[in-house]
Amino acid sequence: MDLPSVLESLGEGRPDEPAVILRLRLMAADEATGEPRLVSSFVRRTSMPPVLASPDIGIALQLQGQRRVFKPTHVTWDETHRVCIVEVEWLVADASVAEELEEAASWPA
Repeated sequence: MDLPSVLESLGEGRPDEPAVILRLRLMAADEATGEPRLVSSFVRRTSMPPVLASPDIGIALQLQGQRRVFKPTHVTWDETHRVCIVEVEWLVADASVAEELEEAASWPA
């Protein structure tokens, strides 16, 4: 992920305060192996204070009318950009569903 470009596309926010960015990774099972594969990913700036960002917190997301609560798969602090990146993965039924979600998502970057 090109963090400077992502931050620019999301807007600067308040430069004096650290930011939290949520990265949703849409995954689908590979037809041949059954292993999860990345279909797409989206990012969004959140209002979550960085102190709350941890692998133990529940993240509620709503896409295309579906609300799910996720546990982060990774939480990374980038000191250079003063950004906490919270990643969650959503394993969808198949790639076609992921493509529909991708088209409907209001927060691609």
